[in-house]
Amino acid sequence: MNIDKLNEFDVLTGFRFVEAHEQTAECSDGGIENVITLHFENDNHVAVDVDFIDGEPHISELYAVDDNGKKI
Repeated sequence: MNIDKLNEFDVLTGFRFVEAHEQTAECSDGGIENVITLHFENDNHVAVDVDFIDGEPHISELYAVDDNGKKI
């Protein structure tokens, strides 16, 4: 990961870590890749996920969640 891109994680300011899980996903070339997802939420029922695919972070758009953390 390029250290110059660390400011991408600024979006996580004010969020708390909730859970992590691993899954597999099919790549565009037909291969299978392991994906690690870190899920964050804040006190305003807003969440964001950070997926690590092949070691590279991919930060989702912010989205609303209910009191149980389920996407609305």
